[in-house]
Amino acid sequence: MRVVEGDLKACPFCGSKNIVIDTCHDLEDCENFERCEDTGYYSAVCNGNDGGCGASTGYKPTIKAAVEAWNRREN
Repeated sequence: MRVVEGDLKACPFCGSKNIVIDTCHDLEDCENFERCEDTGYYSAVCNGNDGGCGASTGYKPTIKAAVEAWNRREN
């Protein structure tokens, strides 16, 4: 799990500042990890395991793109 402190706005839905960025492989809780390739795509997610709501950006090709997608929204 990658935490990008200071670069991410608070969640527009719940206000949490506990936003993490990680790959599809590490975020998805699926039964078929052995068949799940680590594609290198990233998503910014409001950490639902630590008081957040689970809102996310969808998958982006770079960490920078995930940060930009998270920060680009109307409040």
